[in-house]
Amino acid sequence: MPRFWAMIRGDQFRVTRETGEQETGFYVCRITEAADQQAAVLRLHDEIAQELKTLPFKETPGSLIEIEEIETIPTGNEDFKETGFIFFNDQGLPDQN
Repeated sequence: MPRFWAMIRGDQFRVTRETGEQETGFYVCRITEAADQQAAVLRLHDEIAQELKTLPFKETPGSLIEIEEIETIPTGNEDFKETGFIFFNDQGLPDQN
C-alpha cells in the first residue's frame, strides 16, 4: 500500500494558559498509508482529530484542519519524516508559551 507524507495546518483552536484562553494554530507533518491520495487525506484528517483529543485544545466554530501539502513517498525512500507540533499564535508568529 502506498505511503504518503503530509504537512497539516490547524487554525483557530483555543488553548488555556496561565494568562487565560488564547487562540492558537499549528503545523505538523505526518505519514500514513492509504490506497490513494484521496483516501490518505481522509485518513490524515481522522488521525489528527484523534491526536488532538489528547492535547489541551478546544475546537471553536471556526476551527479548521487543512492538508497543505501531500506527497507520495517513493518505495524505499526514508527521507520523509514526521514532526512534532509547531504552534503559532493568532498573529501567525511562533507560540513561545
